[in-house]
Amino acid sequence: MKVGEETLKSNPVIRNIAQEMARECKGLPLALSVVGSAMAGVKSVEAWEHSINNLTTSSWTASSLGIKVFFVLKFSYDRLPDETHKKCFLYCALYPEDYMILGYNLIEKWIGEGFLDIDGMKSVHDMHCHGWSIIEKLKLSCLLENVDNDIDFVPSIKMHDVIRDMALWIARDQDRNKKKIVVQEDARAISQANVENWKMVERISILNGVESWIQSKSWTSLRTLLLEFKSDCAINGLQNIQYASQLKVLELKNVKIVSAEGIGGLNLLAYLSLEVTTLTNASDLWRELKNLKNLKVFHLVLCDDNVIPLRLISNLPQLKMFSCYLNIVQDGREEEEFVEELECSSNLEVLWVEITTDSGLNKLLKSAKLLSCIYGLYLRDIDAQVNGPLLLATMSKMKHLEYLKLHRLKNVIDLSVRDTCHLSTLQNVLISNCDTIHHLTWLKYAPLLRRLDVQSCISIEEVIKGEIILKDEKDTIFLSLELLELHRLPNLRSIHERVLSFPSLRSIFVSDCENLKKLPFDSNLAEAKLRRIWGGQEWWDNLEWDDPTAKATFHSKFRPL
Repeated sequence: MKVGEETLKSNPVIRNIAQEMARECKGLPLALSVVGSAMAGVKSVEAWEHSINNLTTSSWTASSLGIKVFFVLKFSYDRLPDETHKKCFLYCALYPEDYMILGYNLIEKWIGEGFLDIDGMKSVHDMHCHGWSIIEKLKLSCLLENVDNDIDFVPSIKMHDVIRDMALWIARDQDRNKKKIVVQEDARAISQANVENWKMVERISILNGVESWIQSKSWTSLRTLLLEFKSDCAINGLQNIQYASQLKVLELKNVKIVSAEGIGGLNLLAYLSLEVTTLTNASDLWRELKNLKNLKVFHLVLCDDNVIPLRLISNLPQLKMFSCYLNIVQDGREEEEFVEELECSSNLEVLWVEITTDSGLNKLLKSAKLLSCIYGLYLRDIDAQVNGPLLLATMSKMKHLEYLKLHRLKNVIDLSVRDTCHLSTLQNVLISNCDTIHHLTWLKYAPLLRRLDVQSCISIEEVIKGEIILKDEKDTIFLSLELLELHRLPNLRSIHERVLSFPSLRSIFVSDCENLKKLPFDSNLAEAKLRRIWGGQEWWDNLEWDDPTAKATFHSKFRPL
C-alpha cells in the first residue's frame, strides 16, 4: 500500500489497521494502490478506524466479487476533497477504455458543465488552474493515470478499465439506473430502445462511432452529448436536439451537417464544439448559433469554402472562450472587422485565432484587449511584409500565448532577437513554408517551449545562432523542449554551434536536412530523457561527432525513417 513508512510508524494501531485494509483489498494491486494513496499522510487513529469500518461494511454487503472490488475502489472516491472533485472524476468515465484524454479539452468541458465556477465569479484562467489541480489530485489518488503523449506532447490522461467501470457504476447510482449514462458500448442497445428509456438519459458519449443518430424527442434530462465519428457522418436529425432543454455540453466531431435547425433552441448550452467536414446550408447554422445566449465555450473547425459571418460573435454575450481555425473571413477588410468584433466581446478571456491578412494582423497587434486573451495564434498566407521586431515585441505582451503557428508567410523581415523579447508562456511552435526566415534565435526567450516543428523553410541555416555569452546559458536554451522536428530544410547547418543540455528532450525527427552534419548533443543526453532519434539512415551514418563515444551511445536510440 502507498501509505508511506512515516505514517505507518506514527502509531502501531495504524499499522495494524493498514494490514487489515490490505487484506480487505484481497491482494489486488490496483485496489492496494488506490486505498493506500487515499490514506497517505493520514496519522489520526480515529480517521483510520472510521475508514476501515466503512471499507469492511460496504464491501462485504456486495453480492458479487466485481461489485466488492468496486466498493473497495470507491473508498478512494469517497475520500476526495469535495463534490467538485467527485463530479470531475465521474465525468472521465464518458471516454472509452484506453482513450487518451487531452487535459485542456476535459477542463473546458468541466467549465461548460459548471463544475469549476459554482458562484459564477472565477476567471477562465482560475478555472483552468483549478481544473489542473483536480487532475493532479485524481492522479495522486490513483483514479487517473498519466499518459506519455508522444504525438504532440500535450498533457494527457487516461482511466484504468476497472476504475472506469467503477466510475460508471457510481454515476449510474450503483447500477440502479443504468440508462442514466450512455457510453460507447451501450450505443446500439439504447438507440433501439423504446422512447421511455431516453427520458432517463443524462449523458451520452459515443466516441469513435460509425452511426449518426440524433433522433429522440424525449431527451428531457440530457445534459451532455458527445459524438465523434470515425469517418464523416451526415447528421440529419439536429432539429430533434431542441427537445434536450437541459443540454449544457454539445460536441460533434467529423460530421456532415445537413440541417442545423434546432441548435438555437438550446437555451442552457454553455459548451459547443463543432468539427464540420461538410456544411450543406451554412446560413441556417449561423442563424441558429446566434440564439445561443448562454454559450461560454465555442470551438469551431470549418471546411470547404464556408466562412464565419460577421456579427455572429457579437450575438453571443456570455462567450468566454473562442477558437476557430480555417476560413474565418474572405478578405482583409472583413478580417479587420472580425477582429474588431472580437475586441468588443466584453466577456472574452481566451482566444485561439487564425489570421490571414496584413490588415487583420495589424488590427490584432494594436488591440491590448485581444493581446491579453490570445492563447493560440495561427498566421498563414500573408503576402504583405511582416515586421519581425514588431511581431516579437507584441507577442511578448501576450501573457497567455501558448501556441504559435506560422505558415506561408512570404515576407517576414528581420526576426532578430531583442532584449525585450519574453515569451514566458509559449509551449508549441510550428513554422512551415516561411522562406525569408533565417533563424529562430528568439526562441531562447521561450523557457517553457515543449514542441518545435520546422518544415520547408529554405532559408533557415541555424535554429539558434550566435555564441553562448553567459556561463549558464547552455542549460537554459530549450530547457523544456520535449519534441524537436526538422523537415525539408535544405540549408540548415546547425541547431546550435555548441553542445546544449536538452534536459527534457524525448524525441527528435530529422528528414531532408542534408547539410545538418552535427547534433548539439553529448553523451550525457543519452542518460537523460531522450528516447528516440528519427532520421534517414544515410544522414545518420554521415553525422559528425566531437565526442568519439557519442555515436555509439546514441546508436540504440536511432530509428530510420
